[in-house]
Amino acid sequence: MPAAGAPEGQGLSIDTSILSVGFREHDLCTRCGTCGAVCPTLAVSAGRNGFPLLDESKCISCGLCGKTCPGSRVSFPELSCSAFGNAGSAADFLGHASRFLAVHSTDTEVRAGAASGGAVTELLLFMLETGRIDGAVVTGMDPTDPTRAMTFIARTREQILRARQSRYIISPVNQALRGIRKTQDRLACVCLPCQVHGIRKWMAAEPAIRDRIACIIGLFCVTTLDSPVIRELLAARGISPESVDEIRFREGGWPGRICAFMKDGAVVPLHHSNFKDGAINYLTRLYSPVRCRMCPDGTAEFADISVGDAWMRGREGYTHPAMSVVLVRTQAGAKLVDDAVEAGRIVAHEVPAEAVRRAFMTFEKNKKKSAVLRAARRARSGKPAVGLEGDFPECGITDRLRERGASLVHLLGAAPRVRVALLRMLLSGFMAPLVALRRRLKRAPAE
Repeated sequence: MPAAGAPEGQGLSIDTSILSVGFREHDLCTRCGTCGAVCPTLAVSAGRNGFPLLDESKCISCGLCGKTCPGSRVSFPELSCSAFGNAGSAADFLGHASRFLAVHSTDTEVRAGAASGGAVTELLLFMLETGRIDGAVVTGMDPTDPTRAMTFIARTREQILRARQSRYIISPVNQALRGIRKTQDRLACVCLPCQVHGIRKWMAAEPAIRDRIACIIGLFCVTTLDSPVIRELLAARGISPESVDEIRFREGGWPGRICAFMKDGAVVPLHHSNFKDGAINYLTRLYSPVRCRMCPDGTAEFADISVGDAWMRGREGYTHPAMSVVLVRTQAGAKLVDDAVEAGRIVAHEVPAEAVRRAFMTFEKNKKKSAVLRAARRARSGKPAVGLEGDFPECGITDRLRERGASLVHLLGAAPRVRVALLRMLLSGFMAPLVALRRRLKRAPAE
């Protein structure tokens, strides 16, 4: 096998123009794993860093991986046709949604180990136990390496429970669908927006796949985190990865903290304050992959339902703590939610769309605006950029300055020594009062 998967097609003797962008330009690869799933000869696999590897001896040059790759081109009208049967544009960054809900599981066991009320876990269990699916594509941590994420098909209650809580590290999720054509299984998929794009493009290219994927649950996403993040977090705390048994991103009272569970039984928080205010806000700036910074979809606009943390605030704090906000997008998604409510598996409260919009305005700023500006600027400079098609909001000078500032921080984060130095500073005690101040400033008046 040649030097497969090298950027710019190096080492590949076949026509790279028909292949997934991951074989030609790593900066444009979402590492979603779609190319590995669609390949009819199983010629594509995922490397340790998530980029695709090609076995040329198996490749038949069918071009299906290139047709379904979401890396170099994202067409919102085409994705809308695949998901909703029409090319209509959504009004804003929330996408097409018929209902806005705050949801939690009624099962105390599910809620106890979940990040935000166990909505996704409970819906997966409900589908599995009622025979609607044969399994679910979920992501957990690799039991052989606690610093890495691992995607698998969960087929039992115990396996689904093992995948509770979000994992914020890159994982080629769609790779788990490899070989789905050869089974009669119906699966649910829990995935990020770029992974939803890959599945919808696959459904458009190969309609029979729709019968295999019963439900797409999309997760809200500002960015995923590149692979070094956990090892560098541990190093900043002076912890050897070999002494760690498990990493949990949302441990403890909501919204939780990133914690290392040690082999000696100790539990060590890896940052100050909580996950929302003391970790994710700076980790996303230092560890955001290049392709994530050009993604205009923060709310998984083309899923059946989309799920995020219920960050809506009132005068006294969060209005729906330890719950998930759920956007119902398709008829299949609506039926799932309604049936789960009727069966007593979840509690669902209607919430105003405007309250959700205010809570997630960062998606308009950092996804619909900054990502589009960044892709256009990269294209003008001759660098590889995503081709984005759709109706995106107008950008003013403030938006352009924000994008430039964020790109500067990303540039600093791309240098490992600088990134690690910044991370150590951000994890120091010096940041604790600044995080507390930021939390006070974010408090909003009652709605």
